[in-house]
Amino acid sequence: MSNPFLIREPDEPDHEKPGPKSGNRPASFPLPVPQSVSQSVPRLSAPAPAHTTSVPSHPAPELRSFGDIPVTRAAIFDRVQKAASNLSVVENGRYALSLGDVHYADQDDPAPDHIKRTLLEGGTLARPLRGTWTLTDKQSGVQTHRTTVIAKIPYLLDNGTFLRNGTKYVLRNQSRLLPGVYARRKENGEHEVHVNADLRDGPIHHYGLDPETGQLNILVAGSKTPLI
Repeated sequence: MSNPFLIREPDEPDHEKPGPKSGNRPASFPLPVPQSVSQSVPRLSAPAPAHTTSVPSHPAPELRSFGDIPVTRAAIFDRVQKAASNLSVVENGRYALSLGDVHYADQDDPAPDHIKRTLLEGGTLARPLRGTWTLTDKQSGVQTHRTTVIAKIPYLLDNGTFLRNGTKYVLRNQSRLLPGVYARRKENGEHEVHVNADLRDGPIHHYGLDPETGQLNILVAGSKTPLI
């Protein structure tokens, strides 16, 4: 039985009619689309690009071994110097005080004889951190500069101790959980989500679900607040 929806073109002459010996593909016939169907099909348009927001990224933390004393000592000195260099300007209506040219006066490691003598004399091993204070008069524009010792940073010895007033002190290392979201099941069967946020992003908090009431709560600094 022939298909009434197929429309054939007029037959070509026999010398132009394709056949299996000519190597050409058989002719294809398009199916007619009813006008009502073509008008009812909606036109698809490309979706509008989603609005992207830039998320502030923090530098990856520098990982080190607990027993790597030279790296730990260098990290202490570098971070203190960087923190002092980034101090904000303190000002009022007339004066502005700023700190610049932050540097260590002595960067040499103490010799073993010097460490022993400092221990016997009840002294302290530290590296002085110096900087230049600049006091600016906003009305006249006159600046006053003074270079002084800002702080004395304790020196970490190779045995992992700090020498202060003739006594050696040890600071214990503590493992810290990396920032992220952690889900767990408590001993009573309740489910809880622990958000270990970076200190620069916000406080550490928890999300808990009350199985009896189905209430979702957020716990921040000991206070519980319902969310839903």
